[in-house]
Amino acid sequence: MCQLESGGTSNPYTARRANSQFWGKYQLGEYARKSINLNNVSWEEWKANPELQEAALKMWIKIIYNDLKPEIKKYDGKFMGGWNITESGIIAMGHNVGPEPVKTFLNSGCKIIPKDGSGIAATRFLILGNYDLEIEK
Repeated sequence: MCQLESGGTSNPYTARRANSQFWGKYQLGEYARKSINLNNVSWEEWKANPELQEAALKMWIKIIYNDLKPEIKKYDGKFMGGWNITESGIIAMGHNVGPEPVKTFLNSGCKIIPKDGSGIAATRFLILGNYDLEIEK
């Protein structure tokens, strides 16, 4: 996920576009940080702490998984609309655009394709399929 989010920098933990709310290796935004109770962490603290960023991603993935659990159970392992749908692909897509657009995408038979804040189709995250995310279920 980090290659799609912050690739191209020598230190992905310090990745941030000018004045962007999306920070670090995994480009966690304000909503994600608030959801895992890290909304009071400053940018300076965030970029200096790779361990915090790794732990934050794990917490965020757990939240996304719980929100998308019904869709994961229904669609994991299916081929729809030209896409191989997997648990980790669903979660990666949820990280990129949020759970609700992923639900719409899946429930539309993969016809309504969400786009991220840069206008790029979130389906690019579906390539991150078949990863074991070690989520406690």
